[in-house]
Amino acid sequence: MGKPLAKAVLPAVEKTRTLTVLAEDPSVLGQNGRPLLTTVRIPDEPLLPGPRGSRIEVIDYDAASGTFYTGADISDDTDLLKHGPTSAEIERDPRLHAQHVYGVVAATLFEFERALGRSLSWGFDGGSHQLKIAPHAFEEANAFYSREDEALLFGYFQDGRSARKKTVFTCLSHDIVAHEATHALLDGLRDQLTRPSHPQQEAFHEGYADIIALLSVLRGENLIQHALESAKLAKHPHQRINIDKTLTAIISGSVLTGLAKQMGNAIGAPIRRDALRRSIHIKPNPNLLDNTFEPHDLGEILVAIVLQAYFKVWESRLSGKLKKLSGKGSSTVEAWRVAEEGAKAAQHLLTMSIRAIDYMPCVHITFEDFLRALITSDWQTCPDDQFGYREQLREAFAGFGIVPSEKRNNTGIKGAYGFHVDNLRYGQGTVDSLQWDADGMFRFIWQNRNALGLVSDAYTKVNSVRSLWRVAPHGQIVRETVAEFYQLIKQADITTLRHLGVTPPKGMKKDRRFDLVGGGILVFDEFGSLKFYISNHLNSTRQGERIAYLDKVDALTREAMPKHGFAVAHQRRAGLKPPTVPEGGYF
Repeated sequence: MGKPLAKAVLPAVEKTRTLTVLAEDPSVLGQNGRPLLTTVRIPDEPLLPGPRGSRIEVIDYDAASGTFYTGADISDDTDLLKHGPTSAEIERDPRLHAQHVYGVVAATLFEFERALGRSLSWGFDGGSHQLKIAPHAFEEANAFYSREDEALLFGYFQDGRSARKKTVFTCLSHDIVAHEATHALLDGLRDQLTRPSHPQQEAFHEGYADIIALLSVLRGENLIQHALESAKLAKHPHQRINIDKTLTAIISGSVLTGLAKQMGNAIGAPIRRDALRRSIHIKPNPNLLDNTFEPHDLGEILVAIVLQAYFKVWESRLSGKLKKLSGKGSSTVEAWRVAEEGAKAAQHLLTMSIRAIDYMPCVHITFEDFLRALITSDWQTCPDDQFGYREQLREAFAGFGIVPSEKRNNTGIKGAYGFHVDNLRYGQGTVDSLQWDADGMFRFIWQNRNALGLVSDAYTKVNSVRSLWRVAPHGQIVRETVAEFYQLIKQADITTLRHLGVTPPKGMKKDRRFDLVGGGILVFDEFGSLKFYISNHLNSTRQGERIAYLDKVDALTREAMPKHGFAVAHQRRAGLKPPTVPEGGYF
């Protein structure tokens, strides 16, 4: 009798707990006149006061006053916000600030790891395992992620528009905290995206962080119920409301307009946190991208595209599912069902947006890449697309002139990346080495460098090799391996460009020196065969476009990127002075 077959070992299910946080910020009040709260799911692990856990630690140091605040103790399932404090109580208690900011960041990390099917690393140069959070880092109207400090830094400021002297804390905004946490996570997943490139790459970092933040907020049913009340569609969750009237309000975006105004006014213009309010009003225009060059303006267009798809999916879920539940001949449905469908649409789009990162090029990305990645990643886990998420995204992107070419698409799924079909050498090394080992992956890439389009005399590095398990909505498990590599030529010049077959920009100085970067993502199936190869090579067409743009704006070198780049980006966006950074950093 032969040996029994080995059983597949699935990853252990992580134990979780819920934690109360602000649904948006202290200005968004429920019917009881107190700030609207929600719960988030975070890993259940022993926490030290701070809170401080294995991946995140709150260090509440105020550099402006030189003050250390006592850390919040939320160990043993303690929940400091659960009793529903007033706005004044929340604003004056640093421990509640610490719980909120920790909860939102931990929930964002948990959501990324759940969606991607693996543990994630931060993008710090020192390889630290813990992201630091300073809820009261400085007295300024700013908040930002700092790779140099390995931290998320939140400011506070006086609201000059308030009749009474009121302090506004950026750490108390759910969407601001999720936005900055997304910057940190994206930097860990794609650290080459901070290199100088064309405007859509810089725009993507900001736009993507807004998308994750807004969808994280909108997946809260109680916040959508609050939006329905603000739009005067419902007074309470069990009120029956007209479906057609509700669909009209959803499609136009007016359901969330009141919420967007409330969110924007809460902290206001100083840090431009009203992404929802701005993006709702951007109408489809195929020529808009060609006439927009400022990265933040471009990022807002990306947010608008995803929001418009969100509204249409929400409509699809309601009209297709809830009209049946409302009964034959009935045109009303309870408000809580409307909120539930909106929250489910936001959750699915959030998962799609996170999983898309694994299917995007590691350098020189465009909004079209994001669309292809959204479609491809979702198709792999949700083949049926029951509520038309992919179709609505394709239509929303097409409204802004983004229509992927189908020339090399051999999948039958419109807008997806095509399967890789070139013959490759798998002879040396094992399937196991292609799932875990960076050296084994490099061997595979090197053996197939010609077929993969690599430049042989460039520095080549495998950045990561990640084996993952993804669970589809219907319980199907998808197993893949995702590897990222990049190639670099330092101190390149016009001669280098010509050697690579890249046309130098007209008028470019002969002594101009710059770095050239290219790279690719390899997605392997469970049997170790290459399924998708998504790349932007050193000698790709985009390399020439990148060099021409950066030469024009004098930003060819990485030194052109300022220290604390995300802080400066936010400062430029809001028209503020540069942030005050203590000598030697915050930590």
